[in-house]
Amino acid sequence: MGQPHTRSRYYHLFLNGQYWGLYQTQERAESAFANTYFGGPRENWDVIKPGGGAVRAVDGTLEAYNDLHALATIGFTSDTAYYRAQGMRPDGTEDPSRERQLDVDNLIDYMIINTYCGITDGPLSLGGGSPNNFYALRNRA
Repeated sequence: MGQPHTRSRYYHLFLNGQYWGLYQTQERAESAFANTYFGGPRENWDVIKPGGGAVRAVDGTLEAYNDLHALATIGFTSDTAYYRAQGMRPDGTEDPSRERQLDVDNLIDYMIINTYCGITDGPLSLGGGSPNNFYALRNRA
């Protein structure tokens, strides 16, 4: 969908003529990945993912995630709250002094592809009450 993503590849694995099955390699969406594809020092990247029933920082901090989660918990019942998460003024114009916490187009594409593909082992896990199988990247700079 034109959004950044990790690369993967499937392989049929043979060792000494013995077939071991189909395997997949997958890039890890961590600070080294972010540095390679988007630039900036590795130390500038916040990378979060779920683990043990909670969201944790793989690299960097959870500060921006917690701020966005607090906004989402309150709800986006007004344009002001919705624009605030995007680092905009209440009238929807850009505000360079505000931090952009949400890329709406990226989130929409992510949710569409997960819904279209019927992903049941991701953030929308059926029957689960905790976050699951996602990475989020953010350059603090």
